[in-house]
Amino acid sequence: MPARSLPPPFRTADPEAVQAFRKSLTNLGTVYVNDAFGTAHRGHSSMVGVELPKRAAGFLMAKELEFFAKALESPERPFLAILGGAKVSDKIQLIENMLDKVRARRGADDPSPLHQCG
Repeated sequence: MPARSLPPPFRTADPEAVQAFRKSLTNLGTVYVNDAFGTAHRGHSSMVGVELPKRAAGFLMAKELEFFAKALESPERPFLAILGGAKVSDKIQLIENMLDKVRARRGADDPSPLHQCG
């Protein structure tokens, strides 16, 4: 069977085309506000390619960060975390950090399996 070329979404972008696209995004405004918490960690042009002197996190981003800070600093019981994503290896450090916080705040009377396992 002959090798097929990948469709456009899966091809590597031409560096010059990427720069032109980023410049076109930059030309759309005077201030960059990122309000997309779920994609803020990605290196996509819409996240990192806009070159404006004024940059800010939006209200939704602030709300998400406040929620996570509260959940990790003083979690309600029972504590449940649902982690998604394709790469489990990226979650290992997150899971270890969360376990440290959850374990540190449990009392001796906590009947959770985590308490029983130590």
